[in-house]
Amino acid sequence: MHGWRKVAAWVGVFVVAAGAGAFVASRSDPFPPDVDGTVATPGASPTLSTDHWMLRTTTNSAHILHVGGTCRGRWLLNAPLVATPDGTVMGKGTAKLAGRVTCPFATSQVEALRIPIDIAGHIGDGSIVLVFRADHGTDPAGSSDLAGYAAALSVMTLPVHGTSARATLTTSVPDGDQGTYRSVMHARAACPSCSPSAPVGSSVPTTASP
Repeated sequence: MHGWRKVAAWVGVFVVAAGAGAFVASRSDPFPPDVDGTVATPGASPTLSTDHWMLRTTTNSAHILHVGGTCRGRWLLNAPLVATPDGTVMGKGTAKLAGRVTCPFATSQVEALRIPIDIAGHIGDGSIVLVFRADHGTDPAGSSDLAGYAAALSVMTLPVHGTSARATLTTSVPDGDQGTYRSVMHARAACPSCSPSAPVGSSVPTTASP
């Protein structure tokens, strides 16, 4: 009996010690304030890509003169756009006259057939904002933009739906004292490289193997 009592006493000691250890562990923070509890997993790291859009516009432009009538023309523009991960949009293209400019009077001026266009803007918050500029003259050199296409270029906002965007913009700009430049631009853009599920203005993270 004496040996049995000694064994029972030691078992009791071990039970008490185990219980105390469990109580201390339950009150302890396994990650002290200076230790990050995030478990690092080697492998994938996100990278951002550049998106490529194709913009197509059709513009009906007119130079409405106070005296003499109105000159009218139709211009087509195809321009590739690059959207960087920070939302900056850049592009350029050449607007081309479709057919001829019509005026109700005879003119000796050579009409412009092509006009280089620079495009800059931003994408984000569900839309693309584009600024159109024609700072490189006309082709043929010295020709006149009789219907005022370049003079009426402005800022356009295209709401984005999935991987495409479209909008129509009507612009009127006084030409000084002779009349008004007026245009109606129909624009549409598509992005084959974009993901339909990604937020507008952000690229889809891709994973790189270690």
